Amino acid sequence: MDSLPSLRRLAVALLSLTPAVLAQDKAEVLTKCLDKAGVRNVIDTDSSWAQETVMFQKRLKADPEAVAFPENRDEVAASLKCARESKVKANALGPAHSFQGNGFGNPGNLVINMAAFDEVSYDKKSTLLTFGGGTHVGPVLKYLWDTAGRHIPHVRGAHVGVTGSSIGGGFGTTSRFLGTPMDNLVEIEYMLYNGTIVNAKKGSDLFWAAQGAGASYGIILSTKTKTHKPQFDKAINFTLSMGDLSPEAGAKALIAIQDYSLSKDCPDTWAFRWSMNAPPYDGTGYFYGNPDKFDSVMAPLVKKLKTINSNVAVKSTVLPWWDLEVAVAGPGMNQPNGGALGGRAFYTQSLTTTTDHPLTVKQAQILFEGTTLAFNRTDMTKFGYMDLWGGVSRSIKDSDTAYAHGSNLWLIRWDSNAFGAYPSDGIAYMRAGIKPFEEALVKGGAKLRGFVNYADTELTEAEWSSRLYDGNYQRLKQIKARYDPEGLFINHKHRLADRFAKEGYITVAPDLFRGSPAPSDEPSFNVTEFLAKYPPSVTDPVVAKAIKYIRQELKVKKVAASGYCYGGRYVFRELDKKGGVDVGFTAHPSLLQTDEIQAVAKPVSIAGAAKDDIFPQPRQAETNAILTKIGKPFTSTLYSGTTHGFAVRANASDAQQAFAKDEAFYQAVRFFEAWD
Repeated sequence: MDSLPSLRRLAVALLSLTPAVLAQDKAEVLTKCLDKAGVRNVIDTDSSWAQETVMFQKRLKADPEAVAFPENRDEVAASLKCARESKVKANALGPAHSFQGNGFGNPGNLVINMAAFDEVSYDKKSTLLTFGGGTHVGPVLKYLWDTAGRHIPHVRGAHVGVTGSSIGGGFGTTSRFLGTPMDNLVEIEYMLYNGTIVNAKKGSDLFWAAQGAGASYGIILSTKTKTHKPQFDKAINFTLSMGDLSPEAGAKALIAIQDYSLSKDCPDTWAFRWSMNAPPYDGTGYFYGNPDKFDSVMAPLVKKLKTINSNVAVKSTVLPWWDLEVAVAGPGMNQPNGGALGGRAFYTQSLTTTTDHPLTVKQAQILFEGTTLAFNRTDMTKFGYMDLWGGVSRSIKDSDTAYAHGSNLWLIRWDSNAFGAYPSDGIAYMRAGIKPFEEALVKGGAKLRGFVNYADTELTEAEWSSRLYDGNYQRLKQIKARYDPEGLFINHKHRLADRFAKEGYITVAPDLFRGSPAPSDEPSFNVTEFLAKYPPSVTDPVVAKAIKYIRQELKVKKVAASGYCYGGRYVFRELDKKGGVDVGFTAHPSLLQTDEIQAVAKPVSIAGAAKDDIFPQPRQAETNAILTKIGKPFTSTLYSGTTHGFAVRANASDAQQAFAKDEAFYQAVRFFEAWD
């Protein structure tokens, strides 16, 4: 079995050296366009810029080109028109709670702040609730309760945006019996890239895509959702504690809770969150069934847990429904805008498991021993939990919505929060802690799955698309091509193609693998077998077609090629006398042949990794010797502290790797400009 993790992020970007709009002018072009359209906006020279670009996630920095504040639908359309004319991407910003900073999109985007779209209304006849794209959980839930005495499932944060949390799953305390916020949606009002307004209804492709990937298809103006009348006026908030346990006993307690949740004794109205801050081993829960039956509902679980440790303590409080809502989501439920934004520098990892692969005692012990029990940092605090899912998800198939969440059983979240700036090795430390558990899941036959709202910022596209969308990803891309043919709404953080575009280049990124990139979470994946399907006879025509498009359709006179890993070989292949590009850059190329190096007839720049089994330092030296003999302009830079793949997937928390990735990017930009 061959394994080559670095090839799991494969990319080639072909770049025009004739910028359509210079990057440094885009903010000015945008603000002039928006001013002319009467849309209030700010750019980084305005005094309010810092205030308007604050987000909950402090580990990342917002870097948009401009922020627009439309007051109505016409102004949203005008904002999109300005983005297209200025050749920048656009995305909607809600209350800015995204753990990944998604509301601010990629560097250089136009951010469309939806704060003015805060309307909410209830239709008594249909019992449907409509909320605007800029609404907060607290005010929406408060309005619905005061108006109709009804409820919608929601996340545990009053200031959080209803729209963003809903399209990202939005698991809440009533989701085991009412479904997630996403599952309850019935209609979404979109403004598409060209200003057209459409109402995506349940059953349509666009609505299906919105349930898990909604921000990638347009600006969500408003959303309709089902509402629910509570069966009982009161509900129960409870805690369950088992004190200090051995790792094995703690694992057995978790599996006892899991077994109980899958039994006929556990009603769907029983919600539970098991803490990952052990020791001690404890959890909190809510019971939405008949309060008078709570003790009898808990009895089978308590009996089982006492066989593990006799010190089982259950404490419960009966609260009126709305008081429990405040207990769940905080005092902001009674405050305008749901309270304050807050925020911290943190890193989140999430996994979900399914009922067809329930956790074993061994897997549970590996999870806790690798995370909370091993955590020994003094510059960060740990935070984590396991939300019991199950319930009505038993009736959901992965293909029902874009986000694959059928038969989910546990939602696992593992965070680290920094006291100040996030430490440079924090991400690597946290990923290493949860890695043994991921390996144990895969070894047990489960696929790695995640949660959209808690998406891991450090995963590659192949990794996050597999974990969040699984077999739905190709359909999502097809729908994307239909509803956003210009790719105006792109929200994948830190893509190299977007960085080149921000520098002012017309950027084309051909799909070298026809929609089927190398999987990232399969230990048995055979790289040699995979690459055998894509020899030069298959890939050369794809690259040639992209170059032809750039030259003939876009009318570009000079073309640069930038290739990484697998793509690096094809940069060299296009730099011979018959090649279609004028200048090239590659970082840590793979499969590069000597005759391809010897055929180079145009300027080329190379970024090499210090530790690279695929393009090792002796091979880099040999390549430099050949290029020196040829006599064409070239540069070759070796980056210390790096491994194969650093220019694409560096550890952002490692200062040396982060510097190397950025420096390699600007190495390409400077070289392209020198040989324009």
